[in-house]
Amino acid sequence: MKFLKDYKLFESYNEVKSLLINPTSNMRSNYNNIIKAINAVCTGFGLNTGKELLKEIAMVETRLGTLPGSIRTTGRGGRGPWQIDEIAYRDIISRGKKEFKVFFNKFKIYTGIDLSQVQWNECNQFLIGCAFARLIMQERGISDNIKDRADRALAWKKYYNTVAGKGTPQKYWEIVSDCNKALAINDPLAGKTYNDYIEEKDQILAAPDTESIIQSPLYKQNDASEIDSTYVAKKPYISK
Repeated sequence: MKFLKDYKLFESYNEVKSLLINPTSNMRSNYNNIIKAINAVCTGFGLNTGKELLKEIAMVETRLGTLPGSIRTTGRGGRGPWQIDEIAYRDIISRGKKEFKVFFNKFKIYTGIDLSQVQWNECNQFLIGCAFARLIMQERGISDNIKDRADRALAWKKYYNTVAGKGTPQKYWEIVSDCNKALAINDPLAGKTYNDYIEEKDQILAAPDTESIIQSPLYKQNDASEIDSTYVAKKPYISK
């Protein structure tokens, strides 16, 4: 199979198992596992985009799984770092037989896990939760590769938090900035508020000369990311 040649994710089941755990109160440890899960899900299973948004959604929804009450096994609240709700969970399960059949098959090949059989509470785990979150993005038509953080904030609000949620793009920006600071991640946008950024961006777009746009740091990579866009590990683990 071409897929087996192109993507090499897990050398053994131990590597898979290391991501089948729930978050703890340690933000750095959770962050590392979230990045591993994002790289595996997005690169290995054929959805090689949307990584930065996935990371930031975990930040905004649950402070990377450290928010009290975010890892629950009872009640109607969302599950895991990405807060997968029951309706979305059941929708993705049903789509695994049609639109997401290829993804489900690849996931089973590399992890030994049949996503159609996982329980809602298993979305608390890094790898399972990340897979469902990425498929929710796909199902809701969220743009795969949004390079601008302000645009990611708008996409999160419209498609993920939705009008029913209490979140705002401003709050999204604030939480992402706070998490980057807590993790000591170099953030080119540190100290800048969402409204400041939008105002500066509007001024640049109104500039009469192209050179001022090209030179602006707003039009260079503004992500504070440790996500490896060329993630390829050793040799594949193939379930028997």
